[in-house]
Amino acid sequence: MRSSSTEKKHSITLEYWEDGKYLVGQLMEYPEVISQGETLDELVANIRDAQREMEASTHPRKRAGVTRKHKTKRLELAA
Repeated sequence: MRSSSTEKKHSITLEYWEDGKYLVGQLMEYPEVISQGETLDELVANIRDAQREMEASTHPRKRAGVTRKHKTKRLELAA
């Protein structure tokens, strides 16, 4: 049976890198959304929370400049 949810999903790119014992990530489409976690699952959960907070906020954000070897991961996020 299909869900009656009207929630739309879209793909978004998480760029992440190791920084000591943490993984640090930044959304490519929203470079102001940055978070960290001890595991990739924790980072993904934290970055989703940070993205929701950013979308709910009316405060302007500044792009963080990051220069490291990065990996990317596509995420499905609710719109």
